[in-house]
Amino acid sequence: AGTRQEMTFLSETSPSSSTSSEDASVANERSVAFAAKMPDLLPNRRRIYLLRHGQTEWNERGLMQGGGHDIPLNRHGLKQAKCASDALSCVSMDVVASSHLARAIETADAIRMRHPSSVGMVLPDLGEMRFGDFEGLAIHGPEATEDTKERFCRFNERVAQDIHLKWPGEGGESTHQVGVRAQRAVEEILAQHPEARHLAVIAHGRLNKVLLALLILGDSSKFSPIKQGNTCINVIDFNENTDNFESVVINYVDHTEVDERHLN
Repeated sequence: AGTRQEMTFLSETSPSSSTSSEDASVANERSVAFAAKMPDLLPNRRRIYLLRHGQTEWNERGLMQGGGHDIPLNRHGLKQAKCASDALSCVSMDVVASSHLARAIETADAIRMRHPSSVGMVLPDLGEMRFGDFEGLAIHGPEATEDTKERFCRFNERVAQDIHLKWPGEGGESTHQVGVRAQRAVEEILAQHPEARHLAVIAHGRLNKVLLALLILGDSSKFSPIKQGNTCINVIDFNENTDNFESVVINYVDHTEVDERHLN
């Protein structure tokens, strides 16, 4: 199981709080817009806010990071993390958990700046899927070769059809393996903080897709159609009476659209 530890703030790279009245106004706009999407949390429910990390240089270049490359957020990714933090400022967050990779931790740091009393957790089980030999290669964008794009797409289709098929190369994982450890991490977070009603979990694109398919649809093989933009927010309610997970919002990215208008 993932190990629990206190999360360290990355003060040199984390986005700073809004200082101008204009920044405060835009931050409030994000918070109000997100709050308007949220139904009341019913009794015997606990709400999970599952985020993908902000953009990295490798995201921008189209390189496959996977769980084997620890790439930090770029300047735009730090802006995105701040925007997500603004959106979630309307929530009384009890727990902020992330994977052990820098891009997730930096995004979580931004969330915790708005919620300094929240408990921080870092769980390796939330790390991104290991893509084996494809990690470090350009799979889209100008640096990607047609051969690499074709090979990746072909194997990606096979992985989607067979949840037990591992990506080729050292450390390559299957969809089933990722689903098992991701669900284990969520269960650990819930179990370690039984009184927490609002919990943020910051992880990664493929892991999030697999986890959402598993928790909401009951089948990790149904991950492909699920979209996960950088710093998207997925909201899932856990029903303590039935042990079921209920979808509230998937791939909320309105806060990043505000970022494009005001912060570039």
